[in-house]
Parts: sequence; structure tokens; C-alpha cells
Amino acid sequence: MLFLSLRDRIDALPETERIARRMLYTDYEWQNSWELNAWPHQLPPTYSDWRSWTVVGGRGTGKTTAGVKWVESKMGIPGAKTLVILHHQKEINRIPKVFWEDLTRAGNPGNWRIQQREVGTGASYVLVGTQSGYKTTVELWTEARVFDGMRGGHNAFDYVWADEITDAVQVEAAFPFVTQFCFTEPVKLSADTIVSRAGKERTLS
Repeated sequence: MLFLSLRDRIDALPETERIARRMLYTDYEWQNSWELNAWPHQLPPTYSDWRSWTVVGGRGTGKTTAGVKWVESKMGIPGAKTLVILHHQKEINRIPKVFWEDLTRAGNPGNWRIQQREVGTGASYVLVGTQSGYKTTVELWTEARVFDGMRGGHNAFDYVWADEITDAVQVEAAFPFVTQFCFTEPVKLSADTIVSRAGKERTLS
């Protein structure tokens, strides 16, 4: 398998080209940029006019991390509403801490707060932030909540990330007005989704 980040591939270039490319980045970017340090399959398509992207791979290949980072890229869009669908309640309890740690590491926790809500027998979380005067939200639901007979609210999101859910086709049908979907290891894939497979190399750009 090929698990080489863009940074790894730059490091492997001949010295003259390596030095030239390294100069394009600050020291902070070199160490911390997700685009530089992610594995190729963890990065979404480079063009913008896609609707559904799916990451597949074995255990430990960073699928969930890819989803988290994709959601975080939407958290910087003023007014964006993002839904995170997770298979188990234990993930609903864990993932907000991951977002919060990343926000803290980036020095940006002051703009965000986490609200906990009780939904049925479990807890649900909403991250609320202010970007350029507009409220930006990330809601976390279990897969069961999406299909438990709820009516309304399914058209209120711009982006959806679903992690290890059963049926990506069913999720897309439940949210017909969503701009983009990210799926990580669904059991059933949408026919027109763009698939990134762990270990597949991308060209150096």
C-alpha cells in the first residue's frame, strides 16, 4: 500500500526540486497543514463540483480522521450547517471532543461552544460558532435518529458526513438538498460517488 503524504513525496524529490517546493510553505504549514500531511485517500477531490465522496479502507487507515477534517473545512464557512451522522452513541460522545481539541490546537475555541441535547435515549451535540457575524453549526446524530420517523429538519443542512453507516444511498435520499456528502466506509455505496481507496496513489501536484 502507498501511504505517502504530499510532504513525504516532496521530501523524496531530488534536492533542487525539493528545496524549491519546500520554500512554498512556512515552517508552521510544513509541520501542521492537513493538506501536506494527510494520506492521499484522506483528501477530497481537488475540483469543487462533486456531490458525494466516499473514503474506503481497512482499520487504521484514517477514514474517520478524513471525515473530521472535511467537516472542519466546512466549519470555516459563515452560515454553513453541517450534519454528522455516526453509527453508535459512543461516537456521538467522542467526536465532539476531537473537534474541540482541533479547534483549541488551531487557537480558535473562543468562537465556538458545544451544546448537549437529550434525544430519545441518548445525547446529541451541536457545535455552534460565529464566523464573520454568521452562526455556523455542526450537529451530531446517530444513524438511527435519521430514520426513526423524524419529519422536518432534513432539508436544513448544507453538508453531511456519515461515518460507517449502513446505506449511503438511503442517506442521500433523506437529504435531497444537501450540497455535498462525505461517507467513510458505508456498507452500501452510492453509484455516482467518488471513491478514494486507502493505498491508492495520487499524482504530485
